[in-house]
Formats: sequence, C-alpha cells, structure tokens
Amino acid sequence: MPENAIKTDDYSIYPQYDYVDGQQFFRNYKIDHMLLVKVMEMNQTGPIVDMAVRNGANIVSGVTFEAAQNDQFYKQALSLAVLNARQKAETIAGTLNAQLSKVPLTIVEITDRETMPYQTKMFAMNKAATSFHPGTLEVISRVQATFSYVSM
Repeated sequence: MPENAIKTDDYSIYPQYDYVDGQQFFRNYKIDHMLLVKVMEMNQTGPIVDMAVRNGANIVSGVTFEAAQNDQFYKQALSLAVLNARQKAETIAGTLNAQLSKVPLTIVEITDRETMPYQTKMFAMNKAATSFHPGTLEVISRVQATFSYVSM
C-alpha cells in the first residue's frame, strides 16, 4: 500500500476519571487516532479491514465507495441538474402562459456532498473474513435556479 494512501484524519487525547463518593480520581488517558485509508482496488477493502483489526484497530466506520472517475460523473450530473431545472421552469412558464427568461437570474450549486454513494458502519472483531458489496454507486448533484417570467 502506498504511503500516501494512509493519513491521520483525527487525533484526540481525553483524560478518563473514576468517581467515588462524589470525588473525581484520574484513571488514565483515552487516545483516539482516526486514520483515513484510501484503497484503489475494491477486492482489497475487506482484507485491509481485517489486517487493521488484527493489528489493534477496534473501530471501523465510515467505509465509503466512489468511482475512480467520480469528478467526471459529478460534472455530468451537475449539467443534467441544470437542464432539469430549466425544464421545470419551462413547465411552470407554460402553465402560467408566461415567457421564460433565456438565462436564469441565479444558479447555485448545492454542495452537500454528504450524500455520497454507499456508507456502512461496523465493529469488526470476529474471525470471519470481511467482505464488502457496494452495489450501485449513485452520483448526486443539485442546483437551485431562479428564473424570471414575463406575462404574455
């Protein structure tokens, strides 16, 4: 695995305390070291998770899949979203018997990228091999468009 395929995503140290009869006693520190691991081959995802667990990882979360050409697909989806907004505006103009402006007054990309394809959370401590089955990946793009209408 290339060195740049693994990076620290978050690192936190928390003091842990015990409470006895209303008094606080320091016990130890809890350290969370969250790593982001990028795997290019889908069939390697399960074995890499298994190796991480065998080597001390006790939480595996946020496993996400995306296409290698995700940016290209996203741009296509963005273009389709703009065309769809135009078609909807034309439908509204037809219903109102109004003339639609050729160019929208505003168009804003809604960049909530949290709707990425497939996510699962799991706690992997059993001895069985881990396998992932992502199914169909979905690339979503959204826009908000404002059009002007002129009465006919």
